[in-house]
Amino acid sequence: MDQIISINTLIYQGYDLPTTLREISGLGTMYVELAFTMGYSLGLKEENFSEKNAQRIRGMLSDFGLSTVALAGHMDLGKLDSVTPFKKRMEFAKAVGTRIVHTNACRLSDQNHFFKNIEELSAFAESLDILIALENPGDGEDNLISSGKTGASVIQKIGSDYIRLNYDFGNTFIYSKGKIRPEEDYKVALPFSAHFHLK
Repeated sequence: MDQIISINTLIYQGYDLPTTLREISGLGTMYVELAFTMGYSLGLKEENFSEKNAQRIRGMLSDFGLSTVALAGHMDLGKLDSVTPFKKRMEFAKAVGTRIVHTNACRLSDQNHFFKNIEELSAFAESLDILIALENPGDGEDNLISSGKTGASVIQKIGSDYIRLNYDFGNTFIYSKGKIRPEEDYKVALPFSAHFHLK
């Protein structure tokens, strides 16, 4: 498969989606990563993850000659109540026409809940033929996935073809306060990755 470079809509934070898609299309790219990320996407509500909204977005993508392969639907999957809302994000991603949904894993202290949740979510991902891509964060501390090395370990432990990594080069450097060099660390993540974030 050819390598695809897409532009995340978060870089146009503060602008409405039609303006954002028009501007991205004007850059000459064909692909966009839609950002529906708690804490980053302004005004995001659970009601946004509806079939009606997915249909509206599909229409806009078509109008601007764009496609999407990934959707940023980040949540903390270590919370007891995260399974149902994340399933909703996965269904939304499928309806929009994308195959990869990015999310966070959890804090180390919540890893037991995470591994229980991801077992159910991986089965649901398989039923939708959607990939869940766990991303190493850029802020916080004591995250289960803090680098390519820890991310690879988590993916191996889960053991599902539908759970991969979204390796973020910038986040690796920021989260480690410069102690981990992403140009080396990503090599460990590479065999377990479905997607990369470049900043």
